[in-house]
Amino acid sequence: MVIAAVVFLVAASTSAQTYTDAQAKALSESYTFEANGSYDNAIAALGAPGSDYFFNLRLGWLYYLNGNWKLALQHYTNAEKVELKSVEAKIGLMNTFYYMKDFPRVGEYAKSVKVLFEKLDVFSIN
Repeated sequence: MVIAAVVFLVAASTSAQTYTDAQAKALSESYTFEANGSYDNAIAALGAPGSDYFFNLRLGWLYYLNGNWKLALQHYTNAEKVELKSVEAKIGLMNTFYYMKDFPRVGEYAKSVKVLFEKLDVFSIN
C-alpha cells in the first residue's frame, strides 16, 4: 500500500502527456474493462502501444494482473527504455520478477528504486 501511494505521488509529479481523442477513449475503455475484471478486453482496447511510455506501462500492469509475466516484463521494459528514471516501470518489473521467483532481479530493481527515491528526496521530512 505504501509503495502504491509513493508510485502515485511520483507519477503525479511527472510531466503530463497529451493524447488524441482516440487514445483518450482507448484509455477510458481500458480502465472500464479493468474495473470489471476483463483484462483481455482492457488490453485489446489499448491496441499497439508503439513507444508511448504510459501505454506500455499500462499494458505491463494489465499483463501483470492477467498473469502473463513475459508480456508484462516486455511492456514494463519498453516503458523503462522511454523513461530511464521511471520508478513505476521499475516497481512493475520488480513485482513481476517477484511472482516469477527471480529474487536476484527483485533485489536489483529494489536497489534501483531506492537510489531513485534517494535522488528525488522522497523520504525527507521538512
